[in-house]
Amino acid sequence: MKIIFWQLPIFRDKISQNHKDIPLTQPEIPPESLDAVAIAARYGITERAARSVLSGALDGKPWRKHRISVQTVSHSGGRKILAEAASLPPAPILPASRAPTPKRPGKYSTPDARLRVIRDALKQPDGSAARHDEIMLAVMETGIGRRTIYRWISDYMQSGMAGLADSGGRGRKRALITAAWDRAVDFDDATRQRIADDAIRYIRSLWAGGAGVRIVMRAGQKKLEELTRAAGYDGDDLEAICTITDRLAKAHKSYRAVHDYDTDAKKWFDEKPRIARSREGLRPMQLVWGDVHPMDVLLQRPDGSPFTAKLVAFQDAANNRVFVYPVFLEKGQGVRQAHIVEAFIAMTQDPRWGVPEILYLDNGKEYACLDLIQEALGLNTRVRAASRRWEIPADTEEGRIVRALPYNSAAKAIEGLFAVLERGYFSMMQGYIGGNRMQKKTANVGRAPVPYQGGMKDFRAELDNLTALYDTTPQRGTLDGRTPREAFEAAMAAGWKRADIDRDALLIAFAKPGVCTVKQGKFRHGGRDWTAPEIQSMPHGKKIDVRVPIIGTDAGIAVMDAEGRCICIAFPDRPYHILDRTGAAESTRRQKRARDQIKQLKADVDEIDLSRVVANLNPGPGAIPGAGAKIELAKDWQQAGRKLAKAGTVRPAEKTSLPDRLALMRDLRTRGVIGKVKAGAGGGQ
Repeated sequence: MKIIFWQLPIFRDKISQNHKDIPLTQPEIPPESLDAVAIAARYGITERAARSVLSGALDGKPWRKHRISVQTVSHSGGRKILAEAASLPPAPILPASRAPTPKRPGKYSTPDARLRVIRDALKQPDGSAARHDEIMLAVMETGIGRRTIYRWISDYMQSGMAGLADSGGRGRKRALITAAWDRAVDFDDATRQRIADDAIRYIRSLWAGGAGVRIVMRAGQKKLEELTRAAGYDGDDLEAICTITDRLAKAHKSYRAVHDYDTDAKKWFDEKPRIARSREGLRPMQLVWGDVHPMDVLLQRPDGSPFTAKLVAFQDAANNRVFVYPVFLEKGQGVRQAHIVEAFIAMTQDPRWGVPEILYLDNGKEYACLDLIQEALGLNTRVRAASRRWEIPADTEEGRIVRALPYNSAAKAIEGLFAVLERGYFSMMQGYIGGNRMQKKTANVGRAPVPYQGGMKDFRAELDNLTALYDTTPQRGTLDGRTPREAFEAAMAAGWKRADIDRDALLIAFAKPGVCTVKQGKFRHGGRDWTAPEIQSMPHGKKIDVRVPIIGTDAGIAVMDAEGRCICIAFPDRPYHILDRTGAAESTRRQKRARDQIKQLKADVDEIDLSRVVANLNPGPGAIPGAGAKIELAKDWQQAGRKLAKAGTVRPAEKTSLPDRLALMRDLRTRGVIGKVKAGAGGGQ
């Protein structure tokens, strides 16, 4: 194969730009070479098919079991591919009685004329080489396209002469179901139409349910048999006339979209209608895409286990710049909100980037943390709106985070960026595996892939170098041949300035709010006790608002007041050893803070007698109602009640003292009521 590279359009344009005074001449076509027009005429095929043959020959594809030698020459409209005549397969030989005749408009517009064209081909078996040769001869004889003749044959086999009428029946329905069914049944028009509608609806339902073409044909045939039999047809050829053809089944394949919509959201989103969007007028950092991508570079942990890093990437929609932040995960870990926050903070602190105005993110839960900075983004947008040079379109929402719909990768240009970075730049890194961790490369056939040998610091440095190489490579499309860096620097020259934000402020912005309860001068969160001098002076049981940083609690937990101001930063409360004297001193300090707080509270109140306050609040007895009817009980109950009341008024005998008891006992003995008192009686008097 001979290709004249300097005559290809890309080189021809380069030469014409550098040497405008040197015209390029058109080489003459050698007589032993044929172009697409000559090949089409020689073999009775269309020019489009001939161009396809020549293009395939450039890639080494054979045609009709022959490998064609081709060469490419310059042409006024671009390039022209020529085939060496000797390498082409033999052309069909026309009989003398069938010499080519010029095609005349309207000559083959009638069914009889079309039948004469296809008559010889119909005599040969369907799908045979003999029929193909007859069709090729008809193409050369009449000048009619090969596809048109094939369509006429198909129409005739389905509908007879009626199929050859009206331009082959195109544009109108020739049969309700199939020609065989239409000819066999003798139902009235209403019945025929009802059966056809029910059968077609059933075929469409099969497609919508997810059936393949073979199932549609078989099930549709059975349904048509049932409908035809139910309408009164009792012929023996029911199965033959109810056959659903492949053409009829595929005519309703569009209803497969119902199945795709219900079961394959990704496929439906990829094929759904879309609108074109323009980035014209975007300023740097006005719209930033964000996404996470697993790298195709194999790394190694200290324990020797292989892994691949994850990239948290941001792309500036105005100029296609990219910011990448690698994340190195342990076994079983995935990208978490803390990693997204770290990457976002790193971008905002980079002097080439700053704070974006609008973030366009995936709908994954790991991005939920970025909702916490809506206020910061809104402030940045308001600052930009004050610039005359960069005006925000009227329909642009200020300071927001946009979520992509599920499976809607086309909405984020950053999805295509990863493929460009992997194949064009990251593939140059040691350990590149091209998406297959266990792929055996040529350099290590039969062995596991060799991972990246440098450290994490070296990996980050090489990643930055490759990203810079991407930023300085010209791009087509929205950049029109400029590099991302050139587009960015042009915006800076026009007056654009980045928006900065304090890193410490972001630590609070990226913090999850919560409510904790103070108990004994501290509060509990995450299984740990937290304290601060301000908390130790708070009363037991007080509810406090806290903000816990997402990227870790090494900086402490912020305690906020009702107005959102920071009261203090709480740190983990460490235990003291039982023999550590500093523990006693710390306990004393905490108790002193609590007493000082009580003293401060006392300074704001007065001492009052609460009993007097209650007495003053006593409203006194209420009004007494007058007596009404009196309820009488049975007399026996009344007498028993009186005795019970009388007995209740009699007090029991009071306990007498020891001298009185002894005097009483002597008196009773003298009177002979009891015997003599023994010596010592009375308890040792």
